[in-house]
Amino acid sequence: MRFRPKLILVEAATLLLMAIVLVSGSCVVTINSFNQQTEETLKVAVNGFNGDVEYLRNAGRNIDITVFEGDTRVESSIDGAVGTKAGEAVIETVLVKGQKYFDTNVQVNGEPYFGYYEPTETGMMFAGTPRSAVNQMLKSIILVETMLGVAALLLCILIVAVFANFIAKRITQAKAMVESLSGGDLSRDLTGYTKSRDEIGDIGGAVVKLQSNLKDILSDVLQRSNHLAETSDTFAASFSDISEGIGSVNIAVEEIA
Repeated sequence: MRFRPKLILVEAATLLLMAIVLVSGSCVVTINSFNQQTEETLKVAVNGFNGDVEYLRNAGRNIDITVFEGDTRVESSIDGAVGTKAGEAVIETVLVKGQKYFDTNVQVNGEPYFGYYEPTETGMMFAGTPRSAVNQMLKSIILVETMLGVAALLLCILIVAVFANFIAKRITQAKAMVESLSGGDLSRDLTGYTKSRDEIGDIGGAVVKLQSNLKDILSDVLQRSNHLAETSDTFAASFSDISEGIGSVNIAVEEIA
Protein backbone atom coordinates (compact mmCIF):
# COMPACT_ATOMS: atom_id res chain seq x y z
CA MET A 1 0.00 0.00 0.00
CA ARG A 2 1.34 3.42 -0.96
CA PHE A 3 1.86 6.27 1.48
CA ARG A 4 -1.26 8.33 0.70
CA PRO A 5 -3.83 5.52 1.28
CA LYS A 6 -2.00 4.54 4.47
CA LEU A 7 -2.13 8.09 5.81
CA ILE A 8 -5.82 8.48 4.94
CA LEU A 9 -6.64 5.09 6.51
CA VAL A 10 -4.80 5.87 9.76
CA GLU A 11 -6.32 9.34 10.07
CA ALA A 12 -9.81 8.07 9.18
CA ALA A 13 -9.59 5.32 11.81
CA THR A 14 -8.46 7.85 14.42
CA LEU A 15 -11.25 10.27 13.51
CA LEU A 16 -13.82 7.46 13.55
CA LEU A 17 -12.75 6.42 17.05
CA MET A 18 -12.90 10.03 18.23
CA ALA A 19 -16.34 10.46 16.62
CA ILE A 20 -17.67 7.35 18.38
CA VAL A 21 -16.37 8.56 21.74
CA LEU A 22 -17.71 12.09 21.23
CA VAL A 23 -21.13 10.97 19.98
CA SER A 24 -21.45 8.45 22.82
CA GLY A 25 -20.48 11.10 25.36
CA SER A 26 -22.85 13.59 23.77
CA CYS A 27 -25.71 11.08 23.95
CA VAL A 28 -25.06 10.44 27.65
CA VAL A 29 -24.97 14.18 28.36
CA THR A 30 -28.14 14.69 26.31
CA ILE A 31 -30.01 11.95 28.17
CA ASN A 32 -28.95 13.29 31.59
CA SER A 33 -29.83 16.84 30.59
CA PHE A 34 -33.19 15.73 29.19
CA ASN A 35 -33.99 13.82 32.38
CA GLN A 36 -33.22 16.91 34.47
CA GLN A 37 -35.33 19.08 32.17
CA THR A 38 -38.22 16.61 32.37
CA GLU A 39 -38.00 16.58 36.17
CA GLU A 40 -38.16 20.38 36.26
CA THR A 41 -41.13 20.40 33.86
CA LEU A 42 -43.04 17.90 36.00
CA LYS A 43 -42.18 19.83 39.16
CA VAL A 44 -43.66 22.98 37.60
CA ALA A 45 -46.75 20.96 36.63
CA VAL A 46 -47.28 19.84 40.25
CA ASN A 47 -46.72 23.34 41.65
CA GLY A 48 -49.09 24.80 39.07
CA PHE A 49 -51.95 22.41 39.88
CA ASN A 50 -55.26 24.32 39.92
CA GLY A 51 -57.57 21.58 41.18
CA ASP A 52 -58.26 20.09 37.74
CA VAL A 53 -56.21 16.97 37.00
CA GLU A 54 -57.00 17.41 33.29
CA TYR A 55 -55.72 21.00 33.05
CA LEU A 56 -52.50 20.09 31.25
CA ARG A 57 -54.16 17.54 28.97
CA ASN A 58 -56.76 20.17 28.04
CA ALA A 59 -53.89 22.54 27.20
CA GLY A 60 -52.43 20.00 24.77
CA ARG A 61 -49.58 18.95 27.07
CA ASN A 62 -48.67 15.26 27.31
CA ILE A 63 -48.55 15.41 31.13
CA ASP A 64 -50.83 13.57 33.54
CA ILE A 65 -51.72 14.70 37.06
CA THR A 66 -52.72 12.44 39.95
CA VAL A 67 -53.89 13.31 43.47
CA PHE A 68 -53.23 10.83 46.29
CA GLU A 69 -54.96 10.37 49.62
CA GLY A 70 -52.27 8.61 51.56
CA ASP A 71 -50.88 6.04 49.16
CA THR A 72 -54.05 5.70 47.05
CA ARG A 73 -54.91 7.56 43.85
CA VAL A 74 -58.21 9.41 44.26
CA GLU A 75 -58.09 11.67 41.20
CA SER A 76 -56.11 11.15 38.00
CA SER A 77 -56.04 12.06 34.33
CA ILE A 78 -54.78 8.53 33.67
CA ASP A 79 -57.59 6.16 32.72
CA GLY A 80 -58.09 3.38 35.26
CA ALA A 81 -55.58 4.77 37.76
CA VAL A 82 -58.09 5.87 40.44
CA GLY A 83 -58.12 3.45 43.36
CA THR A 84 -54.66 2.04 42.69
CA LYS A 85 -51.76 2.46 45.08
CA ALA A 86 -48.28 3.92 44.69
CA GLY A 87 -45.18 1.75 44.62
CA GLU A 88 -43.20 0.90 47.73
CA ALA A 89 -40.23 3.10 46.79
CA VAL A 90 -42.55 6.09 46.33
CA ILE A 91 -44.35 5.44 49.62
CA GLU A 92 -41.06 5.10 51.51
CA THR A 93 -39.53 8.28 50.06
CA VAL A 94 -42.56 10.60 49.88
CA LEU A 95 -44.95 9.50 52.63
CA VAL A 96 -42.52 8.09 55.19
CA LYS A 97 -39.53 10.42 54.69
CA GLY A 98 -41.47 13.42 53.37
CA GLN A 99 -39.11 13.89 50.42
CA LYS A 100 -39.66 14.61 46.74
CA TYR A 101 -39.25 11.71 44.37
CA PHE A 102 -38.39 11.47 40.66
CA ASP A 103 -37.92 8.36 38.57
CA THR A 104 -37.57 7.71 34.86
CA ASN A 105 -39.47 4.42 35.06
CA VAL A 106 -42.56 4.71 37.27
CA GLN A 107 -45.17 2.05 36.53
CA VAL A 108 -48.77 3.33 36.41
CA ASN A 109 -51.34 0.74 35.30
CA GLY A 110 -48.54 -1.20 33.64
CA GLU A 111 -47.32 1.76 31.59
CA PRO A 112 -43.88 3.27 32.28
CA TYR A 113 -43.80 6.99 33.11
CA PHE A 114 -41.31 9.69 33.86
CA GLY A 115 -42.84 10.55 37.23
CA TYR A 116 -42.43 13.27 39.84
CA TYR A 117 -43.99 13.14 43.34
CA GLU A 118 -44.31 15.73 46.10
CA PRO A 119 -45.78 15.19 49.57
CA THR A 120 -48.99 17.05 50.53
CA GLU A 121 -50.91 17.41 53.79
CA THR A 122 -53.19 14.49 52.96
CA GLY A 123 -50.96 12.39 50.75
CA MET A 124 -49.01 13.39 47.66
CA MET A 125 -49.21 14.81 44.13
CA PHE A 126 -47.96 13.17 40.97
CA ALA A 127 -47.09 14.59 37.57
CA GLY A 128 -45.87 12.30 34.84
CA THR A 129 -45.40 11.91 31.12
CA PRO A 130 -45.42 8.58 29.27
CA ARG A 131 -41.93 7.19 28.82
CA SER A 132 -42.71 6.30 25.20
CA ALA A 133 -43.27 9.98 24.36
CA VAL A 134 -40.05 11.03 26.09
CA ASN A 135 -38.08 8.27 24.40
CA GLN A 136 -39.39 9.37 21.02
CA MET A 137 -38.14 12.91 21.63
CA LEU A 138 -34.81 11.57 22.88
CA LYS A 139 -34.43 9.39 19.78
CA SER A 140 -35.05 12.41 17.56
CA ILE A 141 -32.45 14.50 19.39
CA ILE A 142 -29.88 11.68 19.40
CA LEU A 143 -30.53 11.03 15.70
CA VAL A 144 -29.82 14.68 14.89
CA GLU A 145 -26.64 14.62 17.00
CA THR A 146 -25.50 11.40 15.31
CA MET A 147 -26.13 12.83 11.84
CA LEU A 148 -24.18 15.96 12.74
CA GLY A 149 -21.37 13.76 14.06
CA VAL A 150 -21.30 11.71 10.85
CA ALA A 151 -21.30 14.89 8.74
CA ALA A 152 -18.42 16.30 10.79
CA LEU A 153 -16.55 12.98 10.44
CA LEU A 154 -16.97 12.96 6.65
CA LEU A 155 -15.80 16.58 6.47
CA CYS A 156 -12.72 15.74 8.55
CA ILE A 157 -11.95 12.72 6.35
CA LEU A 158 -12.23 14.96 3.28
CA ILE A 159 -9.81 17.46 4.83
CA VAL A 160 -7.43 14.62 5.74
CA ALA A 161 -7.63 13.27 2.17
CA VAL A 162 -6.75 16.69 0.73
CA PHE A 163 -3.91 17.08 3.22
CA ALA A 164 -2.64 13.54 2.55
CA ASN A 165 -2.73 14.22 -1.19
CA PHE A 166 -0.67 17.38 -0.64
CA ILE A 167 1.91 15.51 1.46
CA ALA A 168 2.05 12.61 -1.02
CA LYS A 169 2.60 15.08 -3.87
CA ARG A 170 5.46 16.72 -2.00
CA ILE A 171 7.04 13.35 -1.23
CA THR A 172 6.71 12.39 -4.91
CA GLN A 173 8.54 15.59 -5.81
CA ALA A 174 11.30 14.76 -3.32
CA LYS A 175 11.53 11.28 -4.84
CA ALA A 176 11.83 12.81 -8.32
CA MET A 177 14.71 14.99 -7.10
CA VAL A 178 16.62 12.02 -5.75
CA GLU A 179 15.92 9.97 -8.88
CA SER A 180 17.21 12.78 -11.11
CA LEU A 181 20.47 12.78 -9.15
CA SER A 182 20.74 9.00 -9.18
CA GLY A 183 20.30 9.15 -12.96
CA GLY A 184 23.23 11.53 -13.26
CA ASP A 185 21.19 14.63 -14.15
CA LEU A 186 22.89 17.52 -12.34
CA SER A 187 21.51 20.24 -14.61
CA ARG A 188 17.95 20.20 -13.26
CA ASP A 189 16.92 23.25 -11.21
CA LEU A 190 15.78 21.92 -7.82
CA THR A 191 15.60 25.18 -5.87
CA GLY A 192 11.81 25.31 -6.28
CA TYR A 193 11.46 22.35 -3.90
CA THR A 194 13.16 24.15 -1.01
CA LYS A 195 10.64 26.96 -0.50
CA SER A 196 8.36 25.21 2.01
CA ARG A 197 9.28 25.47 5.69
CA ASP A 198 8.74 21.86 6.62
CA GLU A 199 10.59 18.54 6.66
CA ILE A 200 10.05 18.00 2.94
CA GLY A 201 11.49 21.45 2.28
CA ASP A 202 14.48 20.43 4.42
CA ILE A 203 14.87 17.29 2.30
CA GLY A 204 14.76 19.45 -0.82
CA GLY A 205 17.44 21.72 0.63
CA ALA A 206 19.63 18.72 1.43
CA VAL A 207 19.19 17.35 -2.10
CA VAL A 208 20.06 20.74 -3.62
CA LYS A 209 23.17 20.87 -1.43
CA LEU A 210 24.06 17.33 -2.54
CA GLN A 211 23.60 18.39 -6.17
CA SER A 212 25.90 21.37 -5.62
CA ASN A 213 28.53 19.20 -3.92
CA LEU A 214 28.38 16.65 -6.74
CA LYS A 215 28.84 19.45 -9.28
CA ASP A 216 31.86 20.73 -7.34
CA ILE A 217 33.34 17.22 -7.17
CA LEU A 218 32.81 16.62 -10.88
CA SER A 219 34.23 20.04 -11.71
CA ASP A 220 37.31 19.29 -9.61
CA VAL A 221 37.66 15.88 -11.28
CA LEU A 222 37.42 17.49 -14.72
CA GLN A 223 40.00 20.12 -13.81
CA ARG A 224 42.37 17.46 -12.49
CA SER A 225 41.73 15.35 -15.58
CA ASN A 226 42.51 18.28 -17.88
CA HIS A 227 45.63 19.06 -15.88
CA LEU A 228 46.67 15.42 -16.08
CA ALA A 229 46.08 15.46 -19.84
CA GLU A 230 48.21 18.58 -20.21
CA THR A 231 50.95 17.01 -18.09
CA SER A 232 50.75 13.86 -20.16
CA ASP A 233 51.13 15.88 -23.36
CA THR A 234 54.18 17.65 -21.89
CA PHE A 235 55.73 14.33 -20.90
CA ALA A 236 54.99 12.96 -24.35
CA ALA A 237 56.70 15.94 -26.00
CA SER A 238 59.70 15.57 -23.67
CA PHE A 239 59.96 11.87 -24.41
CA SER A 240 59.77 12.68 -28.11
CA ASP A 241 62.65 15.16 -27.79
CA ILE A 242 64.68 12.64 -25.82
CA SER A 243 63.96 9.97 -28.39
CA GLU A 244 65.06 12.28 -31.20
CA GLY A 245 68.22 13.13 -29.25
CA ILE A 246 69.01 9.47 -28.76
CA GLY A 247 68.45 8.91 -32.48
CA SER A 248 70.90 11.69 -33.34
CA VAL A 249 73.50 10.21 -30.99
CA ASN A 250 73.12 6.80 -32.61
CA ILE A 251 73.63 8.30 -36.06
CA ALA A 252 76.74 10.15 -34.90
CA VAL A 253 78.17 6.99 -33.37
CA GLU A 254 77.58 5.09 -36.57
CA GLU A 255 79.35 7.79 -38.62
CA ILE A 256 82.36 7.74 -36.31
CA ALA A 257 82.49 4.00 -36.50
